[in-house]
Amino acid sequence: MDWNIPSNCNKLYIDVGLSSEAIQSQSWLEQDPNIFVLGFEPSFEARGKIFMEYRSDHRWLKRECFPRIRVEECALSNPEKETSMTFYRPGIDVGCSSLLKPRPNSDGVSPQFNGVKEAYQVRVVSLKEYFNKHDWLIEKFKRIEYIKIDAQGSDLNIIKGGLDLIKEKVVWITAEGDGGYYKEDHIEEKDRCSADNIRALMKEIGFIERDHPNTTDPTFYNPKWVDFESVFINQY
Repeated sequence: MDWNIPSNCNKLYIDVGLSSEAIQSQSWLEQDPNIFVLGFEPSFEARGKIFMEYRSDHRWLKRECFPRIRVEECALSNPEKETSMTFYRPGIDVGCSSLLKPRPNSDGVSPQFNGVKEAYQVRVVSLKEYFNKHDWLIEKFKRIEYIKIDAQGSDLNIIKGGLDLIKEKVVWITAEGDGGYYKEDHIEEKDRCSADNIRALMKEIGFIERDHPNTTDPTFYNPKWVDFESVFINQY
C-alpha cells in the first residue's frame, strides 16, 4: 500500500485522539524530520480543522509537516471485528468527544461538558485488526517508538485491543485514565478506564512506569527495547 511516506522517515509514532489541533503530533514532527505519525481521530469536525491553511496557535500542525502524518477516520477500542459505535460530541470542546456518554449530574446534564451537542455513528477498530490489515507498517518501521492515547475513557480498551502488538513492538506508551467524567456504570470495575487499571495491565505485560519529564499522564517503557529507551516522547 502506497501512503507516499517520505523516504527519510524511519520512526513510527501513533497519536490516538488528535482533536482539532494535533499538538502532540506537531511536537514530534518538528523535533525529528525522520518521524512519521499515524493518527486516529473519529470526529469529522476535528479532522476538518487539523489541516487548515491558517493556524492561530504555533503549537498546531504546520503545513510543512502534512506529508509526514496520516489521520485515519475511525476510533480505536477493543471490538472483535470492525464495527460502528455511537460517538458523543459534548457541548464544549470537540476534544472531549468520546465513545462513552458524559456522566450527568442530578439534573441530567453533564456539568463538565455542558451536555451532549451531537451523537453519531463512527467506525471502530482495534489496534490488532488495524495492524493485521496494515502489517507492512511494522515490516517497514520495525517498531513503534511511541503511542500517545487520549481517547476520553477508551484508553484501557484501546490497549486491550492491541496487547500482542504493544508487548512486542511498542517502546513507549502514554494513556489517560477517565477521571470520572463519563458513564461507566455498565462496565465492571476491573474494566473501567481508571489510571490504576491502566497501570495494572501495563505492569502485567512487562512495561515499567516512568515519571517522564515530557508527559503528564501515566507513561510506560518497554524494557524489551533497551536500545531505544532515549527516543523522544512528548505529551501536552
